[in-house]
Amino acid sequence: MRLAKLLWSWWAIALLGTLVLAGVGGWLERDLLINWYYLERLSRAGEADRAAWVAAVAPRDSAVLPGLLHRLASPSAPTCHNIRAGIAAVVDRWPADDHRRPRLAERLAEGFARLSAPGQRAALELFRDWLTSPAPELPAEVHDYAVRLIVPGGRSPAKDVRVAAMALAGAVVEQERRPEVLGCCRELVRQGLQDTEPENRALAARLAARPQMNLLPQVAPLLDDPVPAVRKVAMIVVGPAQEAISTDDLLRSLHDTDEDVRRLCEGALRDWRGLRPEDVALGRLISDERPGIRLQVLENLRRAPDLEPGVWLRRLSHDPAPAVRAAAIRAAGENHLDLADRIRQMAQSDPSPTIRQLAEFYLSRQSQARSDR
Repeated sequence: MRLAKLLWSWWAIALLGTLVLAGVGGWLERDLLINWYYLERLSRAGEADRAAWVAAVAPRDSAVLPGLLHRLASPSAPTCHNIRAGIAAVVDRWPADDHRRPRLAERLAEGFARLSAPGQRAALELFRDWLTSPAPELPAEVHDYAVRLIVPGGRSPAKDVRVAAMALAGAVVEQERRPEVLGCCRELVRQGLQDTEPENRALAARLAARPQMNLLPQVAPLLDDPVPAVRKVAMIVVGPAQEAISTDDLLRSLHDTDEDVRRLCEGALRDWRGLRPEDVALGRLISDERPGIRLQVLENLRRAPDLEPGVWLRRLSHDPAPAVRAAAIRAAGENHLDLADRIRQMAQSDPSPTIRQLAEFYLSRQSQARSDR
């Protein structure tokens, strides 16, 4: 009898344990199903319901992170955009010094090559957001993992990934002083200035203006970019910078086919280069492609006695059109301006025999005039 009671007790305990384990297993299975359901709905969410599913996922915390990271392999850009929002919401609940932040950054960096192009873009944007967040300073490891992704991101064949890599480089240089890292960011921007995508060239031009980059002269060629939006950014960047492009070379943008570029160029010449409105007007004439228009500079000089004619005639003496160079020599002689050094150069080395003869004639006239005095 006593043995039977003992066996019954053991059986009851075993049954209770089985029930408990079954209950725990069921609860765990239920929790996994809920996580899966929320992640699926977030992955498929549109603009209208994305925020709601992000809010549902965020409290699940670390339990949903593996599923979130797994979905960054999706080739769907909207899906990866949603997943990025979900990861950001989870991490925003953590303290800045939480040990999980470096671990997550490591997992993103280590798995970067296995992500889809939209997933790589999302990863780069997450790092950029973390580095530019006004929250307390992040663990140094997060910054270092961000640096590791700049080069592979910049070499991606996907334009959106290259854009995200350059944006991340811009965030990195704000906090970085190591020469090797700054050099890596500069190289990425140099490549971006020659990127096949206009959006990337424009972003690279903006980044080149950062003091840490020191790449302003390399932006100047973008003033001739075929895309107006890129030329506009280039003008904003190099218009004020005389070390990047000379005022004479900037004048050609007064004739840009895009109205905004022309307006920005005029503003740069007035506000940053110190040209008066009448100087800008002459600059527009002297940089015109048509020789006949460039000759109008002489007429404007006659009507505006406050202008310095010697400066403008010296510029005209370098004009590619022989007729304009000849007119500059005649105007210098008629106005008794001391341009003997330049006219002597023209007499010796001008490519036009006619101009050389004309320069020698005016030099002899000046010499005769001095001897008569």
